[in-house]
Amino acid sequence: MNSGKLWELKSNLMKKKITLFMVTTLLLCYSCIKPIKEGDKIITVPVYGQSLALGEEANLVTDFDGLEEKYNHRIRTENLDENFGYFSNTIFKQQVKHWVHDHRRTFEVSCYGMAEYIVSEWKETPSDNNLIFCTFPEGQGSSGIDAFEKGTSSYKKLMKEIRNAYDVAKDNGCAFIVPAFCWLQGENDLVWNTGSDYKRKLIRLRNDFEKEVKEITHQKEDVKCILYQTSCLSISEDTFKMNEYDCRQTIVPQAQMELVRDDKYFVASGPTYPYSTEREYVHLDGVSQKKMGYLEGISLSKLLKNKKHSGLIPKQTIVHNDTIIISFNIPCPPIVLDTIEVAKVNGYGFSVITPNNQNILKNVLLRNDQIYLVCSETPRKAKVRYAVNGTYWKCGNKQGSRGNLRDSQGDFYKCNIKNKTYRIDNWCYMFDCICSDQ
Repeated sequence: MNSGKLWELKSNLMKKKITLFMVTTLLLCYSCIKPIKEGDKIITVPVYGQSLALGEEANLVTDFDGLEEKYNHRIRTENLDENFGYFSNTIFKQQVKHWVHDHRRTFEVSCYGMAEYIVSEWKETPSDNNLIFCTFPEGQGSSGIDAFEKGTSSYKKLMKEIRNAYDVAKDNGCAFIVPAFCWLQGENDLVWNTGSDYKRKLIRLRNDFEKEVKEITHQKEDVKCILYQTSCLSISEDTFKMNEYDCRQTIVPQAQMELVRDDKYFVASGPTYPYSTEREYVHLDGVSQKKMGYLEGISLSKLLKNKKHSGLIPKQTIVHNDTIIISFNIPCPPIVLDTIEVAKVNGYGFSVITPNNQNILKNVLLRNDQIYLVCSETPRKAKVRYAVNGTYWKCGNKQGSRGNLRDSQGDFYKCNIKNKTYRIDNWCYMFDCICSDQ
């Protein structure tokens, strides 16, 4: 036998061994999975966006075995299995990681906290016994919003994963619905000054997402967007000037706040500034990802009950002499100025900026459910801001762009992470708006 034929024989034998290994591994994986059954209803909510959606750098705090046993096999991935923690930029690579149990770059992702919250709530209601929660991360890091729109590789992969999950559910006689997706993207557009049309693009993305999901699932229900808010204002391609009247770093987070406030298809999770970050930079740490997930779960729970969660956002600003009076939408009164969870910042995060780039704020007063901003001169035509500050090139609740205003939801909602209890409050969304006279 010549060397060429010998090489071909060895190559074919190796291919057969690899195929056998992959098939055996796949069968072993699926043999341990509790199957879904006819009559189950699959509620699917993916987390979509850039690196925060993928949990980059966040050390894993979720016990995957605990997700299976503690929650009675009611939390599933995009394959409707229980093989958590695998992600890659293509479905094939992602499946290979499943087969070989490659847990490198397995990070804490907010979808796990969201799943834990929502399934824990279902456990309290016997009528919800047939509900299964499917969630998974999708997207790509270091990308502007244009990289997530219809037709892009990340969007196509997301839709293929939803379609695959739907097909599995249908083959097993299960109902399937996508009531929402969580959106965690905006850092790139904020940093690189590409967010001038951010609001319109995000509205279009949600519209496209809903249309395509309805074509897959045949559902009549709307698909809402559970929307966070990026808070990395002090990290940008040019110098961040917090007292600049036309501060371009506020464009993206302001658009996110306005969508939560004004558009019925967008509901709140919360801003990222109350959380600790890796290296005091953009990425949330593992505990913070879990806490963000619980906020997403609370928002989703209200959504499934046909209620909109609008978060803690400003409703009205009124100028009276030298004082601005701000009223808020408060999910869980009373509002509080908290300097423990978030390090105290000048003006508790508030500022009043005149057209000549001066901060005229003298004092901040909390009275019942309103904030009073006392100024050194009339604030008419000035801009009232919140959480537009921070140490250059820093993020997070210690030195980043931040504010100290929250509600009291944490009196009732808490989560336990690694045997430590954390409050789950609604923190005020960053805003930047012109003062009105009435």
